[in-house]
Amino acid sequence: MTMTSFRAAMNAKFPQKEKARVPTQEKYDEVMDWAEQMLAMDAQRHGPH
Repeated sequence: MTMTSFRAAMNAKFPQKEKARVPTQEKYDEVMDWAEQMLAMDAQRHGPH
């Protein structure tokens, strides 16, 4: 059995929940805010790239 067919079999037997696959807009915004903070901290330390 190849890895691809194994993954297909596992996804068929244990499908992912819809909620687990698609982030909410709130979660997306939260992660993007965090990323912007990290980029700002990096730019402050090392200067803009």
